Amino acid sequence: MTARVVRRLVAVVAAWAACLGAAQAAGPTVRVALGTRQPVLVGQQVPVHVTVVAPNYFTSAPPFPPLAVPGAIVTMPDERGDNATEVVGGTTYASIRKTYVFSAQQAGEFALPPVEIAFTYGGDDGKPRKATVRLPAFKITARLPPGAAAAASAAGGGQVPVARVTIRQSFDRDGTRFHVGDALVRTLVTRVDRTQAMMIPPPEVAVPDGVREFAADPALQDITRDREGLVAGERTDRITYVFERAGTYTLPAVRVGWFDVAVDRMRTAEAPALTATVT
Repeated sequence: MTARVVRRLVAVVAAWAACLGAAQAAGPTVRVALGTRQPVLVGQQVPVHVTVVAPNYFTSAPPFPPLAVPGAIVTMPDERGDNATEVVGGTTYASIRKTYVFSAQQAGEFALPPVEIAFTYGGDDGKPRKATVRLPAFKITARLPPGAAAAASAAGGGQVPVARVTIRQSFDRDGTRFHVGDALVRTLVTRVDRTQAMMIPPPEVAVPDGVREFAADPALQDITRDREGLVAGERTDRITYVFERAGTYTLPAVRVGWFDVAVDRMRTAEAPALTATVT
C-alpha cells in the first residue's frame, strides 16, 4: 500500500469520524458539572449545574425535575434558568442551565438519579420536535472534615452533625416544687441547619429513679424559604415526667455535639437541667 493511498484512507476515516461526531452532536443532550472539586465535605453546599442543549431553539422550556438522593439534600434555590447559545460545526445550539445545590448529610459516594427531561425544540424545517434526555451517570464523593472525622472516631464512630445545632426547651408549668403524682411536660425543639428533620436523631434523655417517663411521637418539620430551599429541620419531642416518690430529682441536661467547619472545632448545643423538689 502506497503512502498516497494511506493518506487518502486516513482522510476518509477522519472525514467519516467528523461526520459521525457532528451527527451525534446534532441531537439534544444534557450535561452535568459540579461547581467545585471533589471530594466535597459533608454538610458543604456545592452547586451542581445541569444544562440541556438542543439544536436551533427551544419551543418549550425543559422542566427540570427535583433530584432525590438518599443521604443528601438537593435543592433548586433559584427557579430561573441561564439561557445561552453556542455554535458547533456551523450549527447553532440553544442551552438552558439550572443550578441545584447539593449537600451530603454523611460521608460516602452519591449518585444522581437518571431522571428524564422532556421538551420540544425547533427542527431544521421550522417544525417543533419532541425530545427526551436522560441525566447521565454522575457521582459525588463526600468526606468528613478532618476535625469532624477525628471527633466521630473519638465518639465511637457515631455520626457527628456538621451543621449548626440549637436546642430550645420549655415546660408546661412554672416552678420547681411538685407533689407526688404530679406530671411535668418537657418540650425539646432540636433545630439543625440545612438538614432534613427526618435525619435529626432523637435526644438522649436520662430519667432518675422515682420518676416515670412517657415520650410522645416526635413532630418533624422542614423549614424552607423562597429561592433558597431548605433552611433547617426541626424535631420536637415532648416528654412527660411523673413523680412517683417524694425527694429531690434532677432532670438531666440534653446535649448534642456538632462540628463547626468554619473554625474546625466541636461545639455543643444544650438544654439545661432542672432540679425538682417533690413532697
